[in-house]
Amino acid sequence: MAPDSLFRDVCGEPLKALRAAHTFILDLDGTVYLSDRLLTGAREFIEFLNSQQRRYVFITNNSSRTADEYVDKLNHLGIPCGADDIYTSLDATLTWMKRQEGTSVYPVGTPAFVELVSSEGFSITEESPDWVLLGFDTTLTYEKVRKAALAIIAGARFVATHGDIVCPTAHGPIPDTGSFIKMFEAATGRSPQICGK
Repeated sequence: MAPDSLFRDVCGEPLKALRAAHTFILDLDGTVYLSDRLLTGAREFIEFLNSQQRRYVFITNNSSRTADEYVDKLNHLGIPCGADDIYTSLDATLTWMKRQEGTSVYPVGTPAFVELVSSEGFSITEESPDWVLLGFDTTLTYEKVRKAALAIIAGARFVATHGDIVCPTAHGPIPDTGSFIKMFEAATGRSPQICGK
């Protein structure tokens, strides 16, 4: 499909609002790529937006990577972008948490996730944290689950980056944060504040 055909509806009439848009907000997993494979038309669409000098930003619920890691991945796939072009559910969650009381966190996430939480001024602890912060943890272990559940039961505030049940991949959908949430709800009787889209 030619990129300009994306700006026409099924009747062939121009989509005026789409033609007038100056900024496009795009998802990543299952929209731009699956795992490490660009989806058909993704590169061409970005090239078309660049040729028209239209801005695009990527907003993703996938909190297993930081914005810098997404920049590396997208640039490797041939999609030019910088850190200012990426906004993750973890970014949204940390912005919200900074407006609340409590700065000590037990994070359930990847090493990059934990590092970003720390770099944003939160103290990482397993002992009586103010918060249990749940993300898309592709390094999840039973020990993390056990410590998080006990902290929630003891009164830590429970927050999750997003509620997606599965994440699309090239091999099929895999359990995502929403699946983890259901496990913690069953184990603790508590539901989290969800900050993602």
